[in-house]
Amino acid sequence: MKKVLYTIVLLFYFLSVRGQDMGFSQFIYNPIFLNPAACGIERGLRVSVNYHREMMFSTSKFETTGVSFDQSLHDLNIKGLGGTGFFLMKTQEGDGKMNTISIGVPLTARVEINEFWTMQASIAPVIYEKFIDWNKLVFGDQLDPYYGVVLPTTQTGFGDARNNINFFDFHAGLWARYESDPTFQVNTESDVLDMGISAQHVPEPNQSFFSQVSNLPTHYIFMARYSKNLSTSQYRSSKLQPFVMFEKQSSMQDWVIGTNYINNGLNVGAYIRKQQNSIMKLTEIIFMGGIEFPFREDLFSSMRINYSCAAILKQTYVKPNLSPELSIILKLPSVYRKQDPCRMYF
Repeated sequence: MKKVLYTIVLLFYFLSVRGQDMGFSQFIYNPIFLNPAACGIERGLRVSVNYHREMMFSTSKFETTGVSFDQSLHDLNIKGLGGTGFFLMKTQEGDGKMNTISIGVPLTARVEINEFWTMQASIAPVIYEKFIDWNKLVFGDQLDPYYGVVLPTTQTGFGDARNNINFFDFHAGLWARYESDPTFQVNTESDVLDMGISAQHVPEPNQSFFSQVSNLPTHYIFMARYSKNLSTSQYRSSKLQPFVMFEKQSSMQDWVIGTNYINNGLNVGAYIRKQQNSIMKLTEIIFMGGIEFPFREDLFSSMRINYSCAAILKQTYVKPNLSPELSIILKLPSVYRKQDPCRMYF
């Protein structure tokens, strides 16, 4: 009985606190999911695969899987071009009771403000599809205080309910980058400041499975990260990367602050996330580690594998739990230019 009630609370938590949006912990390595203006900010082609499991010890699954790639266009030396890309994200909430698939195609415009500052603006058309299995839902009148879910439901009024819905959406964003040495020389490392602001679900589309309208609230995101070069030799790469992110969607607010350290391909990071809305508050401590493997040094290509785990601290209605995440990120040469310095700061 406790497991059933715990599952109901979890489902309610994700629908309310998360504001219908689920995401990734390792956002500093895949900003395209949060801000389309980050598309093509680096030179070359970037491909990422991400998997996130929320509250792995809960009785129901809350999973997010994402695939993305973005290709720079600004190194074609055509004024105004930033980059293009693609992302696909799937979320599963409650053992397949609800699934959401989103597909987006970001397009960015680029402006070189001066030698050190660059700005990109983007709009990403997104198509959403949501599925729900009404036969797997549990209602309050089905619960027996001793035997759990054993009673038939008397709920009515679902005659107009649909099993799946589709709707069009779009995201918009701005991205600014400062580089202390923007020469892109192979053995030159520079300090880099990245700042981005974005809005998802700008038209607030209707996401209701019923005839009654239920709009998806606009999701506002601000993120910033400073990459400080600590290298004392051109043969060693060492960086310290403090970062911060703020999200707001309806009554949900989310603060993230932390730092990441990179030394010769190895990276470790730690940060804290505080979420709250009008119903409850949640605090997570997240630890991240990873390694980068160069596999075509002559083409500046590499693969990075990152693993992180969020420890959910004990809160009212939410037990302590762990949320692991795994990501694989490929840095590849541009599809149109073989010898491209494919360097990635974010």
